[in-house]
Amino acid sequence: MRQLIVGVDPGTTLGYAVLDIDGRIIKLGSSKLLNLSSLITEIIKLGKPLIVGCDKHLVPDFVGKFSTKIGARVINPEEDLHVVEKKEVIHYYLADTKQSMLPENLHEADALAAAIFAFKRIRTILDKITKFVVENKKQWHKERITEIVLLNETLNIKEASEMILRAEKNNLKREEDMLAMKYADKKKHFNEQDYLKLYSKLKSAEKEIGLLRNQNANLQNLLKNFSQIKVKKIKVLDKDSQDKLQFKENRIQQFQQLLHLKSQQVDILKKEISLLNMFLTSLKENLLMKKLNTLSYNEYSVKNALLNISPGDVLLVNDLSIFSAQTLKELEDKVSVIVYRKNITNKIKQAMPFILLPAEKLNLQESKDFAICSKEQFMTAKNNLNILTEIVEQYKKDRYG
Repeated sequence: MRQLIVGVDPGTTLGYAVLDIDGRIIKLGSSKLLNLSSLITEIIKLGKPLIVGCDKHLVPDFVGKFSTKIGARVINPEEDLHVVEKKEVIHYYLADTKQSMLPENLHEADALAAAIFAFKRIRTILDKITKFVVENKKQWHKERITEIVLLNETLNIKEASEMILRAEKNNLKREEDMLAMKYADKKKHFNEQDYLKLYSKLKSAEKEIGLLRNQNANLQNLLKNFSQIKVKKIKVLDKDSQDKLQFKENRIQQFQQLLHLKSQQVDILKKEISLLNMFLTSLKENLLMKKLNTLSYNEYSVKNALLNISPGDVLLVNDLSIFSAQTLKELEDKVSVIVYRKNITNKIKQAMPFILLPAEKLNLQESKDFAICSKEQFMTAKNNLNILTEIVEQYKKDRYG
């Protein structure tokens, strides 16, 4: 099935743009009559969506629901894309690719810009996948590797390939079973209060899987009932009868599509459960970190309600350059160490009342809201930073008195 990247511009008039995995435009569309269900129906006719692009930093509710129902990953910018940026993105993209299909209105243009933005974000990993399958003569696994790597940011290309090969060798039908086997060698029990939220999330996911299975069973029964309806000995159908028959056929198709979407949701939840199980069973040797995108007060308030940031916690922050004084004040008595991704200036470092460790010094494994690394590796990085700080301070003291 063709793998897709979908850009969505929600609103009174809904715009959408569909690219294939190589970045070619498959379809552009917009309508005031489109809703979530009809958009899903329209998209899955074209192939299997892996990525949903968005031009807003805060993902709109419609886009979030759409990506969840089709089992795709959302890629959004760190800041909202401005009108000029979107025009430039589309202009250079069309110039480079020489494609003839053009957006007919602003809604289609915004959706196309979102799709192109998402494609550019994953282009490097797509090139690496292509190189890997060619060098290792595994072209027949390219689509499966692409799907696994794009939907699971914590897995690299080699791990995805090995997982597929082991699954084939042992006649395992689902890659998530291999993921669970990888991390479930030992079963350990932890009573730490700090990790009750992890356990709660695990149980919630299991409950949701049960509900989805019940929904699937109901849908299968409905589908079976509809399939048993047969029209016998009708030579001439009047207009009303034709409409009713078409309606029933459409309903059957919708139930089939919905059943497929529910199955995809079950698969995604199983993968999340496997990751959480791995985290829980490895906390003796590893350190748990709680993830924030920035230290803005809005981000902190939302994540704190979910993660319950407590004294002694270690945070993993994507961008420390975005912060508020209120957040720093509330964290100062709780957190002593923050691991950060993006490089920051010395001025920002001096403003932070924490020990700051660059993420590149650690080998991290991540889920959506948590990350872990070796306790030994963490302490080594922390001690090396303290030694370096002491050397710098002594140098300043010796030079300037």
